[in-house]
Amino acid sequence: IIKLDASGAIQWQKSFGGSFTDILSSVRQTKDGGYILGGYSSSIVSGDKTAPNYGGFDYWIVKIDSAGNKLWDKSYGGTDWDDLFDLELTSDGGYILGGSSYSYTHAPNAQDYWLVKTDKNGVVQWSQNYGGTSSDNLAKVKQTADGGYILGGSSLSDISGDKTSHNLGGDDYWIVKTNATGNIEWDKTIGGNNWEELHDIKQTSDKGYIVTGGSSSGISGDKTENSRGYYDYWTIKLDSNSNIQWDKTIGGSDDDIATSVSEAGSGNYLITGYSASGKNWEKKSVSRGSNDYWTVLLRNTAGSIATGNLTTSITNTLVSVLPNPATNNLRIEHLPTGKTNISVVDLSGLVKLHAATTNSSYNLNISSLKAGNYILKLETGKTVVSRHFIKE
Repeated sequence: IIKLDASGAIQWQKSFGGSFTDILSSVRQTKDGGYILGGYSSSIVSGDKTAPNYGGFDYWIVKIDSAGNKLWDKSYGGTDWDDLFDLELTSDGGYILGGSSYSYTHAPNAQDYWLVKTDKNGVVQWSQNYGGTSSDNLAKVKQTADGGYILGGSSLSDISGDKTSHNLGGDDYWIVKTNATGNIEWDKTIGGNNWEELHDIKQTSDKGYIVTGGSSSGISGDKTENSRGYYDYWTIKLDSNSNIQWDKTIGGSDDDIATSVSEAGSGNYLITGYSASGKNWEKKSVSRGSNDYWTVLLRNTAGSIATGNLTTSITNTLVSVLPNPATNNLRIEHLPTGKTNISVVDLSGLVKLHAATTNSSYNLNISSLKAGNYILKLETGKTVVSRHFIKE
């Protein structure tokens, strides 16, 4: 773990592990200013690991203070492999851990989604597994506005176990909505006739969901646009009842995999991932070599993705945000010329505040926000600027 200051200078760095393999997947800042680290470990009690190994890999979380000093660690698992891929803070101060398990499954030699809910000290409150008779791999878990959870990953299972709809070909996106105690409310299979990999899902400001990942399918199943290359970015908007509102394929002639999506003002989405494509189709810049980072701003101003405009113009201007940390007001200076839409987004992707100005500076009242970390998104025409700030 490396802690940087706002200029990128290293403030401190720490390593944590036992005598075997320890892999970090997720890190989140906690309300006390420290951090919770989540991943998976095959280590026995050794080194920094005081929690036992149950077999293969186990979920392993480590709580550290603001200076990187270890406070405690916990492991969770069964007799087989259990890999933690995502960890989030929950509204009650605890944690939700999500990943894939070979220990707790609906079928032998397959894996299921596995959720573990703990309190702030890592004590298990409940755990649930979800899957069918083939492989189901969880990528993301987020708490929703109603206190439940939205799970997103990829599934090869047909109707079986918890899976209520047919496999469409290869791996499909598989989304599961649960209540606050992990009981399934609905599940949704989305895909084409080839392979899909879901990498991110977030609840949107309209209580729907935005989903992104990679797809190698052409027009088939739920996919309404042709493939550009091998894999393309494939983004889907769902309403609150899991109905598909639109889907969008973006890519070049080679592999393009989206790994993250964030809401960037009403109806706009910022998609980030990696691309091996050259300049063709929606890819407007040449490849630097092998895979490059590729960020796309997807506009949906007309309410239909088919009539939206695409741009890859992400500009780092001299916009300043002061003070930071802030208590009641943010002073935003050096805004681009023209009307600027201002959004404050929390780390789960939910829009918390929205404003607009045509001035070069703006005072934003943030007194209604809870203490924590936020992203300030500023959009002027095809220019998008993001700034991180802390609300005290």
